[in-house]
Amino acid sequence: MEEFYEDENFSSNIGSNPYNSGLCRGRVHLFKSDGNWSRWRLPQKFTARTMLPHADEHRHSPLPLMQSSTVIWLSLFLALLGPGASNAAEEISGTASVIDGDTIDIHGSRIRLHAIDAIESRQRCYLPNGVAWRCGADAANALAEKVGRSPVSCLVNDVDRYGRYVAKCYLNGEDLNAWLVEKGWTVSYRRYGLDYVEHENRARSNKRGIWASEFEMPWDWRRNN
Repeated sequence: MEEFYEDENFSSNIGSNPYNSGLCRGRVHLFKSDGNWSRWRLPQKFTARTMLPHADEHRHSPLPLMQSSTVIWLSLFLALLGPGASNAAEEISGTASVIDGDTIDIHGSRIRLHAIDAIESRQRCYLPNGVAWRCGADAANALAEKVGRSPVSCLVNDVDRYGRYVAKCYLNGEDLNAWLVEKGWTVSYRRYGLDYVEHENRARSNKRGIWASEFEMPWDWRRNN
């Protein structure tokens, strides 16, 4: 059985020490094996804690270091994305300001409504008689009239490339995303989810909102303009 001891002020000539030779003074690691004491001086870059078996082994293991590094980088990444990224079900609530038909703002948090797409504000729809109307602006006005000053609650599920939260938003328990598609003010954005395909089918069949006119799908209009 081995015993270990360290002496901060030991002075001796330890020529066999692999780290030092000649007269040395400093921290010394003493160990007892088979009833005989042996000793060597530890160099400045080591300590007896480093040399003692089983002493803080985790501090020198690469696995915990990698784990710590991963946690640090993940935390930094999430911090850059914003608070919504750290919790997929984060809720943002308050009085909403309408930016356009599919985007609102709550206390400085810009929120893009999940899986729907609205006609752009500069875009036009055309009635059967050929008359153009500002269907994008009317969609935004319809949403603003719907929410008024009532509190809106949004459940965040993503952050888009523009730094906006992506969420399903509710007014008194009613899904606003679904309401907008059902009333024909927005279309289902299938690229990001199939949540509101049936709502769009009903709006299209009943010629509600924009479906009473001809229009270019908003993603096509953005690409062409």
